[in-house]
Order: sequence, then C-alpha cells, then structure tokens
Amino acid sequence: MQSLHNIGQTPYQKASSGKPPAAASRPRTSPLAVATFVASVVLDVVTFFVLLVPIAVQFFVGLMRPAVKKNISGWTALVTGGANGLGRDICLQLAQTGCHIAVVDLDEVNGAQTVADVRKLGVLPLMSLREGTPEDLKKVIEINLLSHLWTLRLFTDDMIQRKRGHIVAIASIASYLPIERMITYAASKYGVRGLMGSFASELHNEGVDEFVKTTTVYPCFIKTRLELMDALKKMGIKNRVPIMRSETVARAVVGGILYNKAHVYIPKESAILSCTFGKAVLP
Repeated sequence: MQSLHNIGQTPYQKASSGKPPAAASRPRTSPLAVATFVASVVLDVVTFFVLLVPIAVQFFVGLMRPAVKKNISGWTALVTGGANGLGRDICLQLAQTGCHIAVVDLDEVNGAQTVADVRKLGVLPLMSLREGTPEDLKKVIEINLLSHLWTLRLFTDDMIQRKRGHIVAIASIASYLPIERMITYAASKYGVRGLMGSFASELHNEGVDEFVKTTTVYPCFIKTRLELMDALKKMGIKNRVPIMRSETVARAVVGGILYNKAHVYIPKESAILSCTFGKAVLP
C-alpha cells in the first residue's frame, strides 16, 4: 500500500484488468463434448420423471381409494367403564359390528344392562391442584392412567400370541391443550398420550404392529354428566368449547377400530392442535 507521504511522488500505475493474456485463453469446447453433456443432462431428467411416475400414481391412488374396513365380527371386546355414558355407547356400537362384549365397571347395576366392552371413561375433577385430598389426586391417576398400564400388561401378550387384537385408549384434547382447574386430569391424559405413543412404537419395533393395532382417542368435552356441564357454565367456557354427544364419540371410536386409525380427534378440526402444540410437547 502506498504511503501517504509518497502521494504525488510515485508514478501512476494502472491496475491490471484481470483478464488473462490472449495466448492463455481457454481452448474451445468441441461440439462432441457439448452434445455429450446435453445428452447426459437430458437422460438424468428423463430418468427422474420415469422414477417419479409410480410414486405419483401411488400417492394419488391412495388419496382416491377409501381406507380398507376390517371385519371384527366374532371378536371379544373387553370394555372397561361400559356401564354408562361414553363406555355404554361404545359398547352398543361394537355390538352392532358383531363383537362379543364383556363389560367391566364398578357400577354393577348399569353394567349388567350394557352389552359392549370399552375402556374406562375416567374421572374429570374440576379443581385446582391445591384443592382436594391426596386420595382424590391418586384416584384420578389410578383411573385415568394406571388402569391403562394394567390392562396392557394383562392382555398384550395374549394378543401377540393370537396375532390379533386392537387396543383403544381414551385420552383427551386436554393432552394437547390443558385448561386451568384440570391440572391432575390433564397430567393423567398427557400420560395416556405418551403411554400409547411409546407402546405403539414398541409394537412396531418388535414387528407385531401388523396384527396388534392401537388407537388413541382425543375427544373434547363429552355431554355425559350434569355436574360437568354446570362446572363448565360456571367457568364461562360452556359456549366456547365443543361439547360432544357420547353417541358421536362412540361412533368415531368404533370407526377408528374398523379403519385402524392410530389417532382419532373429536371433532376432527381439533387435530390441528396436534400440529400446533404437539412439537412443543415432544422433542
């Protein structure tokens, strides 16, 4: 770099243009080399589209072809919590498909009148974590989460040996979008969601998921209990959240079984929560 003291004393030298001398110019590419290059590019493009055709055909056929409905007539459905509400309605729906129904419920009187087998609906305590007794909190976890663990332990091996089975767990949309005064309930349903996700992954890794299927159901509030409706009204959200009829939820659950759906969201629009909030919960 020129010193400031030498400005005006050193002769001006024009910078080089950067162009190589004419003698050093690159040799011209032969027409044969150009033709070979063009042919190679055309061949790659044609190969790409040829390979793309069966993939595209398979994709569009999958969109237009309805899902295959399986036949569960003659299967035995063990239904926990099948005496009332959602459990009873699922029982009735399963019975219409030809299933043999076995009902398990603490309510012996109403359970004896129900013909289907579903999982326990669970309990929904509308209270703060600081309210209630330790026994109240323990009951929520035992009914809503631990009951699923014991059921899976009891029946999974037999299903694998028979090479036939379908396990349904009733979670909740609260496992994606928790609400105040439902802390223990939301925690238990988050647990169900994690349990079924891990369990389905285990079945897949063991190579038995082709004949032992799982379905996790995420319903919004279900109109089964008068005290629940009153509590939602007091909270000021009764008219701002979907409240489903148990018959509607039951039909969706049985449909999930018949079409081997891994996840059932009720209403269907609530599935967007799994995309919006799911990544914030799971890594």
